[in-house]
Amino acid sequence: SNYHFAARGPKPCSMTNAPIQSVLLALALQNARGGSVVSSSSGIRAEAREPELGEGEYVRAPPPSDFCALDISADVVHGEETVLGSKAERDLICAEALAWAACNGLLMRAPLEDAGGAGNHAFTHAPFALTPADFPESELWRANSLAPLFNKLVERVASDFGWLQLTLRDTASADPFTRRLLRLCAKVEAEGATQRAQLAVLRSDYMLHEPLHEPQSGHADAAGSGSDALGRALLLQVELNTIAASFASLSCKVSELHRTLAQRHPSFRALLWRHCRQPGSSAVKSSAATSVESSSMRLDEALPPNGALAGIAEAIAQAHRAHGATGAAVLFVVQASERNAVDQQLLIEELWRGHGVPVVCRTLAQIDDQARLEGPKRRLLLRGTQISVVYYRAGYTPDDYPTNQQWNAREKMERSYAIKCPSLSYHLAGAKKVQQALALPGALERFVSDAEAAQLRQVFAGLWSLSGRDEPPPAADDEERAAAAAMDAARLRPAGFVMKPQREGGGHNLFGEELRGALASMSRSQRSAFILMQRIFPRASPALLVRDGELLSGAAVSELGVYSTFLRTPSGRVALSKVCGHLVRTKLLGVDEGGVAAGFAVLNSPLASKLDAKPSTHVEAGR
Repeated sequence: SNYHFAARGPKPCSMTNAPIQSVLLALALQNARGGSVVSSSSGIRAEAREPELGEGEYVRAPPPSDFCALDISADVVHGEETVLGSKAERDLICAEALAWAACNGLLMRAPLEDAGGAGNHAFTHAPFALTPADFPESELWRANSLAPLFNKLVERVASDFGWLQLTLRDTASADPFTRRLLRLCAKVEAEGATQRAQLAVLRSDYMLHEPLHEPQSGHADAAGSGSDALGRALLLQVELNTIAASFASLSCKVSELHRTLAQRHPSFRALLWRHCRQPGSSAVKSSAATSVESSSMRLDEALPPNGALAGIAEAIAQAHRAHGATGAAVLFVVQASERNAVDQQLLIEELWRGHGVPVVCRTLAQIDDQARLEGPKRRLLLRGTQISVVYYRAGYTPDDYPTNQQWNAREKMERSYAIKCPSLSYHLAGAKKVQQALALPGALERFVSDAEAAQLRQVFAGLWSLSGRDEPPPAADDEERAAAAAMDAARLRPAGFVMKPQREGGGHNLFGEELRGALASMSRSQRSAFILMQRIFPRASPALLVRDGELLSGAAVSELGVYSTFLRTPSGRVALSKVCGHLVRTKLLGVDEGGVAAGFAVLNSPLASKLDAKPSTHVEAGR
């Protein structure tokens, strides 16, 4: 109950010769406690009198958020680096983390084969990393700063339906799913929308690429080099998700978990300390004791706060209000057997508790049975309740459309007065083929300024069309010749490339010998359903991963996702465009794909490192 702030002696974070803010802090402490401040040439001391408490009263003290070397033992600060203390300590922290997950909703539905008689009511912990993933602070800042630009880019691409049609023409001829989406979008465009507002929840995914250790792929036309002038690793974009960008809620839970573990365990703080102290404060110098003692670490700087859940809820609530209908509800379009239901339910709870917005959940088949359009505005009514916002957490894969019933539901919603998140044009703007087309010289400048295009292009990996000829004639354009050269390089050295279809959710990409075989066996028309992408080779770090209650350790790589929200009102005014949070997915080396729901990766949070992004050993894992 005493608040004692000492400044004397050789303790770390000493207040000797303290700046004025330290004096103000001491004054604030003594004012809060009715104590006194003593100042002398040797330092400052804020002393608090014992508070007069009534029987049963106590003073609440929140968990600490700022730390200095006093909070981390000398052997941890100066000793040999380990992942997270001893094995016994790791097991203890893992058990604590599993209990925290159960108490705080870091959960997924258990597989039906493991649920017994509980069915969809049985839950298990979501797979997570016990320690955060290291990303350079400068690259985290870059990814966040680009989010509003990607919002603008997607909005303008989605508004240019003629360009979308032309860009997706060859892909639609080879891919039935893209063809049906494009035809439905053309039908809606021709009819004319009654709702002009647009809502988007995007997630741009990146990996930290190390070009010095990339296998020589034989191509020289990549859109981005993946390094700066000093050869340091930089982020390259994996993809831009415009529909059903999941795990925002659970990613916030993982961020909370790592913050809690850092507050409770010195070995966890030591892990952060090694990466997040200011350059020059390292204990590698013989005279570094004073520097270490004068260093401090703020948890909010080491583990960036994650506002993804609150930010997405705010965007949906704003769209709900912009719609304006009294007594309306938000519709979540979901899959029938969704294991990631808790991630959705946390968002539903945030919408209700934080904004008073009611939510109903339906599958596409249920929507076709229960929904209808009413009046010239084509208001969407679900059993008599008007729907203000349609938020898609399904509908991004052909598996969601086994019959025409599901397609009828999608058409009903797209034609309606409800605000769609996303609309069909926004959905198509996230296609892999669109990503590849935007990487062509001059393509970005159609939608954004030259300066903005230059910023976006810095994170583009090499991307090529596969719809061209294997041996283009001399009169072929530069794009077709570059794509043919990239295909030749991929056949020769497939380890440096990945083939991507127009699919979401993980598990669809082609790598290595499978890629080589596809290029050898596919016709030109069949290839058009894919794009060819430079493979990103990320840095590897020791990691502790928790899946099915088991603690796994090993070298791992991580992928960063940055969430952003965008809302354009019916009048055309941009009411919202901002970054709102992040997701990290971590996987052990040797795993090609990266989806959590698909079973390839675990959820994680970023550790904002102040150390340079220096190249490490080459790893055979990429996207």
